[in-house]
Amino acid sequence: SFNSQQVVPESVIAKLAKGGSRKVFSNGPSMHGVRGDGHWSYCSQWWVRGTPGHEAFTAIGIHGQFIYIDLTRNVAIVKQSSLPVSSQDVDLDFNINAFDAIIAYLSGK
Repeated sequence: SFNSQQVVPESVIAKLAKGGSRKVFSNGPSMHGVRGDGHWSYCSQWWVRGTPGHEAFTAIGIHGQFIYIDLTRNVAIVKQSSLPVSSQDVDLDFNINAFDAIIAYLSGK
């Protein structure tokens, strides 16, 4: 919401937060690194994290671009980058771990 007005319909947010099939995702090419814990899925161009205590959905672009939204703790992180390689597991793992640390700090945990 912005200025007490809902911008994105709550039904859309609920659909994204629910995610897609974790079983299908676990058999796909993205099931490695931080996304290899069995708690991730993909839905409507969003990567959905269902890891207990770290539920979120994220837009992941190339060269390190991210929008990471943690609905439970009401935190959104936008990261703009210009990495030399379009996508690497090590960068994804680093960023997700960094987002976890930022959210833990902001939420006092």
